[in-house]
Amino acid sequence: MITTAATRNASTSPATFSARRTSRSYDRSADRQLCARTRFGQTATVVGLLLSVTFACGLFIAIAHVVNQRFIAPVYDVAANLTAFGCAVAASLLLGHPLPATFSAVAVVCWLVLARRTILDRRGDKS
Repeated sequence: MITTAATRNASTSPATFSARRTSRSYDRSADRQLCARTRFGQTATVVGLLLSVTFACGLFIAIAHVVNQRFIAPVYDVAANLTAFGCAVAASLLLGHPLPATFSAVAVVCWLVLARRTILDRRGDKS
């Protein structure tokens, strides 16, 4: 039997789901798989939303620091944020969440600007 997208979708529709429950060869493992896919889909959506909000807030803070020309970030702050947002980009891409990855990537650029500002300020303090 050739399985197409239409037959796969039809086999997981609510009508087919309830019809399978009444058949003699009812297999509970198929129901568990369907429930697991549904829960994972909802969880992935919530995770994507939470990542987007988290990284959007981090991006807002980074942009605020860049706009504030007098702000000089400490070296440890720059290093920690570059590491955190770099990891956030990688994790978001691995999870397949492009929006949080984009927010994080822009935050990395902002922190690179702040790193440059910090380096230039530290050079000025030594002279």
